[in-house]
Amino acid sequence: MSLEIDIGRVRKVLIEGSGWHRVAYDPTTKVSTFNIDAYEFVTTVGESKTQLTKLPVGADRIVSAHGASWWEGAEPHHGRQMFCPLTSVLAVECW
Repeated sequence: MSLEIDIGRVRKVLIEGSGWHRVAYDPTTKVSTFNIDAYEFVTTVGESKTQLTKLPVGADRIVSAHGASWWEGAEPHHGRQMFCPLTSVLAVECW
């Protein structure tokens, strides 16, 4: 048995040290902007927006290989885009 969390329904994220963060969702599709993916640090260079990877996934055991991201606020792509290691997420609230 597992505890299934539908990431499309996440509306708040509890982050260690900073409290609850409101997750924006698309009102048309009613899908949350919360996402989980590989966690990499990159640098964007020039107009072509070429990305140079500074720390690839799993390159250093100190850095978590997975992270979470979301747009904070009432609407997607407005406000702040947040990123954190998945290990920083203490809880999520879904609707």
